[in-house]
Amino acid sequence: MDETGAARRPMKLGVWYDFRNPLAWRIPWQQLYNETLDQASWAEELGFHSVWLSEHHFTDDGYMPSIPSALAAIASRTTRVRLGTAVLLAPLHHPLRLAEDLAVVDLISNGRLDIGLAAGYRSKEFEVMAVPRRERGQRTEETVQLLRLAWTGEEFSFEGRSYRFDDVTVTPPPAQRFGPPLYLGGSSVPAAERAGRLGCGFAADSGGSLDLYRVYTEAFTVVDGGLQAPDIKTNRLVYVADDPERAWHMLGPHLLHQSNVYAQWAREAGDPNAAPADLTDPEQLSRDSFLVGTPQQVLDRLNAVFAEGPVTELIFWARPPGVTLDDSAASLQLIADQVLPALAAGPATSPGRMLSVENAATGDARESPVPDVTERTNWGRWGPDDEIGALNLISPAEVVQAARLVRSGKTFTLGLRVFDERGDPLSAERHRAMHVSYRDWSHYASGKAQVEACRPCYSDDGIFLSCHGTTHLDALGHIWVDDQLYNGYPARTTAGSLERCSIAPISQRGVVTRGVLLDVAAGRGVPYLPPTSEITLGELLSAAAQAGVEVGKGDVILIRTGSLPRFYEVGPEEFWSDDSEPGLSDDPELLEWIDRTQIAGIGTDSLANELPHSVRSDQLFPLHRLLLRNRGLTFHEALWLEELAEDSRADGCYAGLYVALPLKLVGATGSPMNPVFIK
Repeated sequence: MDETGAARRPMKLGVWYDFRNPLAWRIPWQQLYNETLDQASWAEELGFHSVWLSEHHFTDDGYMPSIPSALAAIASRTTRVRLGTAVLLAPLHHPLRLAEDLAVVDLISNGRLDIGLAAGYRSKEFEVMAVPRRERGQRTEETVQLLRLAWTGEEFSFEGRSYRFDDVTVTPPPAQRFGPPLYLGGSSVPAAERAGRLGCGFAADSGGSLDLYRVYTEAFTVVDGGLQAPDIKTNRLVYVADDPERAWHMLGPHLLHQSNVYAQWAREAGDPNAAPADLTDPEQLSRDSFLVGTPQQVLDRLNAVFAEGPVTELIFWARPPGVTLDDSAASLQLIADQVLPALAAGPATSPGRMLSVENAATGDARESPVPDVTERTNWGRWGPDDEIGALNLISPAEVVQAARLVRSGKTFTLGLRVFDERGDPLSAERHRAMHVSYRDWSHYASGKAQVEACRPCYSDDGIFLSCHGTTHLDALGHIWVDDQLYNGYPARTTAGSLERCSIAPISQRGVVTRGVLLDVAAGRGVPYLPPTSEITLGELLSAAAQAGVEVGKGDVILIRTGSLPRFYEVGPEEFWSDDSEPGLSDDPELLEWIDRTQIAGIGTDSLANELPHSVRSDQLFPLHRLLLRNRGLTFHEALWLEELAEDSRADGCYAGLYVALPLKLVGATGSPMNPVFIK
């Protein structure tokens, strides 16, 4: 939030290249490629979020025809930026060969690849490649299905209208579990509907429209291997200069070439909306279609683009056809210096209000909830009666894959010792565990119990233990806000005992999936994090990279902070002196990553998983609301990870079969457990 309390959301910019070399400004091809590859890697240094490439074939100006090759070159020169295809023309590629090429790029980039696909439209490309143009829609849909099948690493068969394969396995698998995220591009209603129905992101060409955004979001369906939530990327031409008129004079001929070529292709394809003839003067171009201006002017235009719809990223032509390297670099430098910092903070809006797809048709353009990642929920996603939340993401396929990770049989139990002589790590409002002996040797020695010749002597006991008093799993009804639990159940259902979202449905299901250890403390080179330390997305990604693991659908991530070992080392009084524990940030980028990876749960060696008092939102226990109550993620708390971490540092294996079985406590808000991690 800003100083006025206005809501803010981060916005991302990516650079976009097509490697075109028009005859009017032609330079040696090798020079063009070397300059553009160098600039793409420089864009990472400047702080841009992503680098995207576009594809066409058989053009006079050398439009990029081989995206995977060029992306592999950029991947080898960069380490952080996302890499994307905007777009690959799916019908023109053999789908399994495409799966192989893209998996290789994903491996070279260490899992930084995003895939944009489209059906294509240019007649000459279909004619030369002998692909029936009328099949481009169905071939695109089948390519999406085949990419997802191919990237499982399992043998499969497929029979569609355009493609048929029997008993085939595609290797190598991509770095990202289940493959790179898929986006479908286009500027038509069928394209938007197709993207939503197939569970893909939507790459809206030239900004799209609110009508297309609505079609896409209404059609969006969660499918295996797809995105968890709708995601829209759009594109523009962006150029920043201190003297916009001079910039327009320089850019005009290049933009005229670009516009005329696209218009010619559209006419050849029979597009009724295509311009009837080429333009002859740059002044005939609509300046409103391009974001050209001073840093502040372009920033204002970008804020407007992001405010008018649920767009998460805008990519822009960084070097329009024929523009010199120096002219394009000057704009990128100004954007990096004066536009990116402001976009990182996000546009200020009235608190909690922004235009949404849902109200666009009514004209209520500033009076609807912000389509903010912090407010996403999974309510209704798995039906109105769902009480297990993100555990629905763990399908039998995920269980089987997790079981296949068992190689050595090494077993690690992750529960704390109860009745430990050093005390039990508990928050103040919870009672310490009590152990009561019902019968033991002393009962017989004192005569309270009689030795009977016909039966053995025995001991018996009982305990009083808080449902959250040791290693435990939270029920989804543990937290409510605004009188609502997870999935919209009313808070009154918690009176006396949880009627809805108790631990019992989770216990009946059990948690059997892949566990991934992320050793953040080791990443910082310390035995334990300070009690007020915030764990960022960057640290989780760094820990995953160090472990050689790509976090994915259905995983439970196990985050080592060293907090509970510190409790036993310093004792309860010093441990609680700061009234805090290290934990996860509630940064929107972290929430976006959690949504995107589709993890099923989070576990830590602390009592709450998150930093108890958010330095960003000033909220207490914000992730219990944002993740457990809103998204239905399972919270695995107070885990003991020391022996597992030590062994993982020794053998380099940080992923294994994770089994968490809470007790079947009817109506309870959580349950003690002793999870098992098996390698």
